[in-house]
Amino acid sequence: MVDEVFNDDFSTANMQDLLGAKGWQSRYKLLLSWSKMVQLKASIRLRGNLVKGCALDTWLVHEVRGGCHWFAVDSDSRVVKGLAVLLLLQVNGRTAADIQALDIGGLMQELDLQRHLSPSRNNGFKALLDRVLVLLVK
Repeated sequence: MVDEVFNDDFSTANMQDLLGAKGWQSRYKLLLSWSKMVQLKASIRLRGNLVKGCALDTWLVHEVRGGCHWFAVDSDSRVVKGLAVLLLLQVNGRTAADIQALDIGGLMQELDLQRHLSPSRNNGFKALLDRVLVLLVK
């Protein structure tokens, strides 16, 4: 995969800021601001990279470097991009075993996302996570 695909800079996306945000509106605004970190990636917008289960078109690609997994995403939805940053902060640069051991569902509960996101957005996040897990074994 071309390195430009994996060059999104998530260094200013701080999980503690998200966890410490007061109220849902603050958390939602922060997720939307994170969406700006996901750059357009025309080269991955291919049928084979589409994430099935997302209401709006979302693409995910993967590569392994030194035994660690890296993912890159693009989407037509700002909310999905923000949620993807949340997910990629958890999984990028980790081994398959580390990723499989993560409690992403627990994180979603801690952030209270399941209650505040629409069913289609929750399904989209779950579809992204499922696709990450599938790509680990390819």
